[in-house]
Amino acid sequence: MTTQELGHLLGKHERGIRRFIARRSGPMVLRRVALDDLYQQTVAVAMGTATKFVFFNEAKFLVWVQTIARHVIWSVVDKKRVRINETRVKGPLSSGAGVSEGDIPPAGRTPSSFVAGMEGRDRLHAAIHRLPYDYQRVITLYKLEQQSLEEVAEALGRTKGAVCRLVARAIRQLRRELGQP
Repeated sequence: MTTQELGHLLGKHERGIRRFIARRSGPMVLRRVALDDLYQQTVAVAMGTATKFVFFNEAKFLVWVQTIARHVIWSVVDKKRVRINETRVKGPLSSGAGVSEGDIPPAGRTPSSFVAGMEGRDRLHAAIHRLPYDYQRVITLYKLEQQSLEEVAEALGRTKGAVCRLVARAIRQLRRELGQP
């Protein structure tokens, strides 16, 4: 796809893409990051990868742009979270160095249980990345992002029944990847 064709499609669907980004971001993110910034970053990534995208129809195009938007939102949220949660801990046991809140276990959890939880999360994400692309997408949309079956079906261009079967197969494969029965 040429950048001119991409620019035309982005212009045609700008309003819908902005609505999608606003819905996906939510009010907490939009208080810290402007919707225009998220949209412009999405467009920049799309323009940078336009030559790799093969155009079939506008529905597939929108799924592609929405995927890019999700990744932009995740990366911005992750960067903002680190910067916003940065605190300085000072006290008799502290050197005064900056410690991120993500490194401090929540109340009621021991440091070892906190680390074990982080290791389990990392193991889960690694197993998801080993799955076939369709399984990754459906697990991400349905289980991690908690979209409804109708939203997932629309995003993937499939029927609701096909998405149900895909979710079941993806979960079975994920369990095998994790060594669970």
